[in-house]
Amino acid sequence: MLNKKPKLFFSSTQSNNDDYNGLTKTKLKRYYLNSILKNQIQIISMSQGIFDSWHLITSNSIHLVHNPVNCNHFKPLEKKQKSQLRNSLGFKEDEIIINVTAQVKNRKGIKEIVQGIHDLKKMNQQIKLKLIILGAVLETKYVKNLMSYIESNGLSNLVSFLGVVEDTSIYYQISDIFVFASILEGFPNACLEAMASGLPIIMKELNGVSDQIVEHQKTGYIFHNDTELLEYLNVLTVNKTLRSEFGKNGRTKALKQYDYPVITEKLLDIFRFN
Repeated sequence: MLNKKPKLFFSSTQSNNDDYNGLTKTKLKRYYLNSILKNQIQIISMSQGIFDSWHLITSNSIHLVHNPVNCNHFKPLEKKQKSQLRNSLGFKEDEIIINVTAQVKNRKGIKEIVQGIHDLKKMNQQIKLKLIILGAVLETKYVKNLMSYIESNGLSNLVSFLGVVEDTSIYYQISDIFVFASILEGFPNACLEAMASGLPIIMKELNGVSDQIVEHQKTGYIFHNDTELLEYLNVLTVNKTLRSEFGKNGRTKALKQYDYPVITEKLLDIFRFN
């Protein structure tokens, strides 16, 4: 047998700055940092932004492997199946359903999306919209403020809070557009699930994250401000053909880059050769 000390692997969901600065005084963190420098620990980073941050310390122990998505579970439906599922869940056939799957708290940008829907409705009174929000309510004060905005602007019929659901895949399948406005993320699974489900994605710009998920003007749009969010919402709500094109492109990307077998093979390669 080879007398070789095994290496440790850990997955980093934070950048070096986020993770390291808060733990500089702990013996455990100093041990990790020293081990990384000695190439005894391998870091698996989920996004380019996190990878770049850790890369400032060492280039030998860092690997970029994105989160996987189960493309067999998260997948689009045929038109007839989609219509039937909508009806069974109580949604109308002629509504354009905009999906937000995220915890309901400030950094997830839910209010920004609601305001965008409000502005879109003012721009086009004839369009039939439904915003569905799936996720746990984590900040009571924030939610109270959000609900006050919704009620005071007559949006109660447009916005549905569905809370935590057992299987989010069926709600992607009945939706037409997915919007993600978080200001801080590692590599959001919800975006991958929506993409695998054949939805066009409108995603807020996140350095080293959003451009790894969304190919701007091919699988969706990356927005930087409220004006761009409104513009992209308007384009996709009125253009069914473009929604379909972006959705198909996103599904193809998910299968090629993020499906479980693809990511599993990347991880096995790291374990084999390190």
